[in-house]
Amino acid sequence: MNPVRWSLIFTITRGLRLLHDVRLLVKPNQSEQYAKELWTTMLTKMITHEEDCDKANIVLVIDNQRGLQALFDYIIYLGIKPNEVLPYFFQSTRIHTDSGMATVGTYLLALFKHQITSWLGTSPHFIINNIGEIKTVDQCRLIVSFLTIVLDLCSREKDIRQQCGRQFVDGIYTCWPLFILLYRSTNIDDKLLILTLLTKTFIIDSRLLILHEQFDNISQMYLSLLIDKQLNLTFKTRLLDLLPFFASLDTDEDLKEDKRKKWSDDFSRTLHTFTADCFPLKSTEFHKGTQEYHDYQGAIRKILSALELSSSFILFELLIWMLCCEQNHIFEDEILSSINRFIIKLNDHNKQMNLLDYIYSILFGKNIYHHLLLNNLILKLI
Repeated sequence: MNPVRWSLIFTITRGLRLLHDVRLLVKPNQSEQYAKELWTTMLTKMITHEEDCDKANIVLVIDNQRGLQALFDYIIYLGIKPNEVLPYFFQSTRIHTDSGMATVGTYLLALFKHQITSWLGTSPHFIINNIGEIKTVDQCRLIVSFLTIVLDLCSREKDIRQQCGRQFVDGIYTCWPLFILLYRSTNIDDKLLILTLLTKTFIIDSRLLILHEQFDNISQMYLSLLIDKQLNLTFKTRLLDLLPFFASLDTDEDLKEDKRKKWSDDFSRTLHTFTADCFPLKSTEFHKGTQEYHDYQGAIRKILSALELSSSFILFELLIWMLCCEQNHIFEDEILSSINRFIIKLNDHNKQMNLLDYIYSILFGKNIYHHLLLNNLILKLI
């Protein structure tokens, strides 16, 4: 097999594309079929299939990378069907490369990250129109793993993120109903995978979800995971990383009032169920140094962080309720300090009025926790 001069391939493909663009050279007849043949030939040059595992034939020095990337750009330009290409990026077959072992999918993605991300970000429906029907959990895992890796690349590379980050995230949200197999799976790793995907979309653009058509599906998935009895607090502390975003929705003006009201009711009810299921009856129940204590402390601190970041009155009420469940909460000082900072930073008129109404109800109302509220909150904050 004669070695390919990939630096020359770079020059040729760039030149061909330029000539096509200025109409000095017409595209090949049946350009789609020609693109498919080029793709097959390129893969043959790149990868040798062996009995134990595949082997990469090309050392990815700069000249070779540029040549391969330019050729793939040209293949896309000629109009290859996405369903001819994307399945290779989902492959989990092991491959031996010059930098160690990898999967075929991650090997191809590392090389063609700019091309594939730009392609996937073409339109919100590009992914859902081209990944095919997902019939099994295994298929779903491969596709979500692939999308997670692409999002990771997208978040780390500023030029990719700016060019097509929003479109790519939009496309992932549009696909969300296809991923139902994962978050309804009994395998905790599957639920972690879909949570990781959602987390990485927030890194690109957390605001995009609010007005998206899949908002209800995705937000309800988040709430259902919070009260999923199969999941322990170790897992759920990862869910709390997204709490600042979801906690801020109860006052987000981008949501319609009826939708915001429904969300607030669902969110408040879910948080109370979550704390009842996952937190101890007495805050001193877990011994310091144990995993249970570490998870409990981590969860409390993430709720406090979310309170200060979101200025959510729902979280404020949740923390007050937690303080009133016992005379001396083990994290009382941390909770009160966080509440104090929350109150100081309140600059919204409606939230200030809500707070005053709440304090008035404590001082003059007939709340069953009246005495504890007065002692544990009002007097200590004063």
